[in-house]
Amino acid sequence: MVYGLFRRVLRQRPDHDDLTQEVFLRVFRKLHTLEKASALRSFVYSVAVRVLKEEFRRFHIRRRIAAERPDLATPAASSPSDFEMRETLLCVQRTLDGMRDKYRPCSSSGT
Repeated sequence: MVYGLFRRVLRQRPDHDDLTQEVFLRVFRKLHTLEKASALRSFVYSVAVRVLKEEFRRFHIRRRIAAERPDLATPAASSPSDFEMRETLLCVQRTLDGMRDKYRPCSSSGT
């Protein structure tokens, strides 16, 4: 179900396996919060949708960086299989998401 979602939405991208693995890592980390076993499918699907939204956000950030600073947009830096880079980018994105709009370095309303 999760892999199929990523294939339908992301189409030709090569990182369906990586994103699917990320979903199940998050599911296993949060499984203890699931109250009803019958809600497992919905729980997994909601995690997959969150991962997909984060991936779109990262894609748009990388695209903006590539447009504004081509010297920073190297293939190695944007490789979806580079786990450490993805974890760092996710950490930065979580930090930015937690900030109030007036303190963000670049708000989406200004772009």
